[in-house]
Amino acid sequence: MSRHRRSGCSRALAGWAAFLAIVAFGKSGQLAWVCSSRTQGGASSRSLLLVRASSGSSDAPNLRMVPMLTLDAADAMCNAALAEAKRLKIRPVTVAVVDAAGQAVVVKRQDGCTKASAAIALAKAQSCTNLGMDTRTLRDKYVERPMQNIAMVVITGGEIAPFPGGVVCREVDGGAILGAIGMAGAF
Repeated sequence: MSRHRRSGCSRALAGWAAFLAIVAFGKSGQLAWVCSSRTQGGASSRSLLLVRASSGSSDAPNLRMVPMLTLDAADAMCNAALAEAKRLKIRPVTVAVVDAAGQAVVVKRQDGCTKASAAIALAKAQSCTNLGMDTRTLRDKYVERPMQNIAMVVITGGEIAPFPGGVVCREVDGGAILGAIGMAGAF
């Protein structure tokens, strides 16, 4: 049914590739898939590429390689942010790291944080992936139109936080959004 090449991918990811192949192309579809893992500048990314074997028909889906933020990389980002907060001796903070889809990968809260800080940190990170910009840039972009910021918060169900504390994380060689990090609580 399928041909594949693995380069540093886990068995779980390989299993998901086989599952996705069946979902995308059916059990009889010809499929090649490539799974790769790489580390660059301390950040790790894994990618999965599904390619339908050419059958000459024009109904083949248009697929592309999508980089993924790994749990290890997200955890390292979170730990670095918490270490910097401790070094600066600011009030307790919560740090949230989300993937490119805005889903939480890691959320860590220092002792003494407010109850709302986790939700705020997550909203800041999700704002970055939803809009492709840092939350400080978002705030500054609509400073003359504050009602637009309020409308975006309401429309997205609170997944937009138009105030500083969220930063987009991009792939070094292409600019693709890998995820984002949000920090809250140091007020």
